[in-house]
Amino acid sequence: MLSCRDVHDLASAHIDRELPWRRRMAVRLHLAMCKHCRRLMRQLRATVAVLGRVKDADPPVSPEREAALVELFKRERP
Repeated sequence: MLSCRDVHDLASAHIDRELPWRRRMAVRLHLAMCKHCRRLMRQLRATVAVLGRVKDADPPVSPEREAALVELFKRERP
């Protein structure tokens, strides 16, 4: 069984669908039992969605502003 640290380390790859089937199922099993890791995944998905909108913004967001947003998300992560 995966630990919370394992899930944290695999979170981005899981969201990006880069994990092999067995590892993906192990992450899903852990998420089914751990509300803290489910919250992490929700937050990470929200971050990816927001950053996707930033990249598609019109007018475009400056690279400096985008970097500042990324840093803000990193600091706010539990």
